[in-house]
Amino acid sequence: MDLLEKKDDVLRNGEAADEDLKGKDLKYTEPEERESSREAGGQPEDMGEGGTGGEMEKLRQELARLKQEKQELFEQVLRKQADLENYRKRVMRERAQLGREVLGDFIKKQLPLIDNLERALQSSEKEGEKGLKEGLEMVHKQFLSLLKEEGVEEIQCRGEVFDPHIHEAVMMVDSQEYGENTVVDELQKGYRLKDKILRCSMVTVAK
Repeated sequence: MDLLEKKDDVLRNGEAADEDLKGKDLKYTEPEERESSREAGGQPEDMGEGGTGGEMEKLRQELARLKQEKQELFEQVLRKQADLENYRKRVMRERAQLGREVLGDFIKKQLPLIDNLERALQSSEKEGEKGLKEGLEMVHKQFLSLLKEEGVEEIQCRGEVFDPHIHEAVMMVDSQEYGENTVVDELQKGYRLKDKILRCSMVTVAK
């Protein structure tokens, strides 16, 4: 009895399941189709990984380009520094050469003075003090002429109003000849080169 009852229950359950399936639209899927469906479902992930790989490659190329530009700029800076250093050295050489030329020209102009001094000394041995005096006067006159050619002039001071820019007062003196704050006497001559004061005149000034 028990076996028959169980058999009837299985049959009834099977019939109920068939009734349920009749109301549903069931479609059989082949195993190959199911595999293709799974691969299609994974395609977005694969495409995403491929896109990321492309971006990484672009970044690597951009980094390589920037490194190349950096190296080129660094080499340009080194070349500019070398050019600047060479220019500085060239200017220093030219300046030194110009200084030697100017000094050489100046000394060359002094040689006649030495010649005249030597002549004055030789003359003093023969003619005494008179020859020496004339020789020294000649050298002095020639030297002043040389300075004038170079633009050097004596500063006129005696009888002029005291000017602290060109005069250096050594002492104040009483004077009936000159008025107050006037240069009375010159103790040491001053010189100017065009607008530049080479040396102030040392003077005494009237009170």
